[in-house]
Amino acid sequence: MSRRLITGAVIVLLVAALLVFPYMGDFLDIRFPTSYELRLLMRAMILAIVVIGLNILVGYAGLVSLGQAALMGVGAHAAALLSLRAGFPFAACMVFAVAVPALMGAMLAYPTVRVRALYLTVITIAFGFVFVNILREWVSFTGGASGLASLPRPTILGTRLMATRVAGFNYYYLIAGCLLLALWVQYALAKSRYGRAMRATAESENASR
Repeated sequence: MSRRLITGAVIVLLVAALLVFPYMGDFLDIRFPTSYELRLLMRAMILAIVVIGLNILVGYAGLVSLGQAALMGVGAHAAALLSLRAGFPFAACMVFAVAVPALMGAMLAYPTVRVRALYLTVITIAFGFVFVNILREWVSFTGGASGLASLPRPTILGTRLMATRVAGFNYYYLIAGCLLLALWVQYALAKSRYGRAMRATAESENASR
């Protein structure tokens, strides 16, 4: 069996599993998944999206960055603050949740573009520590260690997003769709000329020039 067929089969199985999971209890005639188990999977999918970004850096480019969690926090706080303080709609907050950490990552990349190995690791972990301390100490803006509370319920086109049967598990499927999109972006990047250049640089930076 070719690698392409195996990859296709894995994708089909993954999509099918994500689609069926909320209704698994109907097929097995048991109370599964519970709301806790469903929220747990949703959090796992969110973290998987972050891991995909880290895999592109470490797995393809060979760059060891320890700042991914901080960038995730930047995006999450940007979206939460815009929703809570400025009243931005959920769709706009999602855009800023991607754009703000992308801008922050670009700013972080500028001074680190010519450093490798241990130096890059030290710079990115320092960025993470600085970000965590800002969150903890700037209580009036970030809520400190307690975080931001009383966030409005997310809605898209007037439809409230919830991980419940009544809502059709629309919040769950939104996160699952974002995960599948991230996987597709990673796959497309790996097959592109840019992805091949990243792998070549990871193997030998001098030889790839």
